[in-house]
Amino acid sequence: MPDERSELANMHPNQAQRVRELLNSSTIWWIGLAIALIVLALLLQWLRSWYQGGADDADAREEIARQIEEMYRRGDLTEEEFRSIKSRSAQDRAVEKVHRSGTGSSPGIGPGDSH
Repeated sequence: MPDERSELANMHPNQAQRVRELLNSSTIWWIGLAIALIVLALLLQWLRSWYQGGADDADAREEIARQIEEMYRRGDLTEEEFRSIKSRSAQDRAVEKVHRSGTGSSPGIGPGDSH
């Protein structure tokens, strides 16, 4: 199998130069194409997450609520724990609703507050 360099050495200088230019230009083109595809993939991922909004969060919250109710039914949580979790969940939803509507201010976390 002949070596590529020896083939280039045996070519006419103009032909060898044209082959080198072609290889260099195609390499740059492929690198540019790869970068463009990566940027496109990232853009599509961003658009997808922006379009879906908080749909995944809502689904996750519903699943967590179902799991907490199941734990309560099995006796893994006391009634006090269950009510405390539900109360906290309702507060979180109310705060999120205020944030989404763009009105009101979010409750601050002061030195005595714990979350």
